[in-house]
Amino acid sequence: MDTRVDNIDTKAIEVWDICKEYLKTRISEVEFEMWITPIEPVKIEGEKLTIRVPSSFFYEWIEEHYAKYIVEALKSIFGKGAILEYQVVLVNDENARSLTARSTPAEYSTDREKEIFPEGCLPLNPRFTFTTFIEGDCNKLARSAGITVSSAPGKNPFNPLLIYGKTGVGKTHLLHAIGNEIKRQHPELKVILTSGETFLNAFVRMARTSHIEEFKQHFYKADVLLVDDIHQLAGKEKTQEVFFHIFNHLYQLGKQIVLTSDQPPVRMSGFSERLLSRFRWALVAEIEPPDYETRLAILRFKAKQEGISLPDHVLALIAEKVQDSIRDLEGALVGLLAEITVFGEKEVLNEGTLLKLLEKYTVGPAFRFTLEHVVQKVSKATGISAEQIRSNSRQRTIVEARDMVMWLGKEALNLSLTEIGRFFGCDHSRVSHAIRRFETKLKNSVSLRKLAEKLLKELIWGGVGALNKIQRPHPAPNKTQKT
Repeated sequence: MDTRVDNIDTKAIEVWDICKEYLKTRISEVEFEMWITPIEPVKIEGEKLTIRVPSSFFYEWIEEHYAKYIVEALKSIFGKGAILEYQVVLVNDENARSLTARSTPAEYSTDREKEIFPEGCLPLNPRFTFTTFIEGDCNKLARSAGITVSSAPGKNPFNPLLIYGKTGVGKTHLLHAIGNEIKRQHPELKVILTSGETFLNAFVRMARTSHIEEFKQHFYKADVLLVDDIHQLAGKEKTQEVFFHIFNHLYQLGKQIVLTSDQPPVRMSGFSERLLSRFRWALVAEIEPPDYETRLAILRFKAKQEGISLPDHVLALIAEKVQDSIRDLEGALVGLLAEITVFGEKEVLNEGTLLKLLEKYTVGPAFRFTLEHVVQKVSKATGISAEQIRSNSRQRTIVEARDMVMWLGKEALNLSLTEIGRFFGCDHSRVSHAIRRFETKLKNSVSLRKLAEKLLKELIWGGVGALNKIQRPHPAPNKTQKT
């Protein structure tokens, strides 16, 4: 059903035209055509522009990537009080759903200090809940621990809890889900959410005005402290010192602490030993890249959430091709919906067009290697037969080759431990042990590092980046950063 607004405010059209001209100077032509062209101006009320977007996926993408530019343009027209509002179309609904989100002008200010919430706090995202967090083998432990923490914050075995994983696998979603569930079950508790970057920037601001004690006192009041991307404090000695005191204070009072990071404590560098020792107290739960079944479940859930019906073979193709992160997966679905909005289903929902669209959301060459390819490459490089690598032999050289295949499967192909274990007929814990064992050898063997680098370069573009995550023994302390 076409639910377009019949009587669009002419002033809104004029304002939106100005915004579009400004956007053309800030984003690419392809981005403009895909994301800006489908937007309709609806009305002007005082200093507020209301725009109409075709889905809530579309709205979220605009919010994350382009809203700051739209608000900049609106400020040039209306001044600092400019507000952006959205109307989001629900498919198969007779009426559009109106909502306002992130419309406070200061949130899009180019002044970093204005982006910081008072005392370094962030709001919980109400869309990130356990209901919208799809469970799979890749995240089962982390999700289960999060539910336990939410039920009895500070009074459970998982305090502190540290969730780690690569970018885009759902760490932030799970952290917000924990916070939202605690507020639902325990509204009397004070939940404070921050991120490594927000905490750092707020600390710098408070240090300039000699309000460090006031800064610490605010965090001391938390019943639950949630910190996203704690690894962003690496190398920031003074900030770490303040965080150490906050951590100790809350922990000794039995308050709940939940952290996320891109690495487990044993691989973190740039932190003081006393702070790392606190992180090691935590239950450490990894979120792995989602396997195929989880990716498909996520796509089906998101499509259903939007009231959008897409053929199973289309969702299956997206799940097959976009493997690196949930963020990329959702981005691919949003991109597909945008293409359909502009060009229509008949033009978009064919394999050729879909594959071309999905190239934007996949890393590396169009051809995707499999674990069998990795086995063949390792076999050729080491002289150990593929059959021996796939066997259960405990001979040292064969074990090392098998461990290398598992490590490459995780680092080069972004496979989950469960997927790798399925290939070798073992469980994910054995795979995890093998990868850690191989990483230990990488630290101490130059020749093994060279071979691993060579194979990574063959399997992915820029493969040496994964090697850089393997710490060498006793890294020299960085004495130049004191923030």
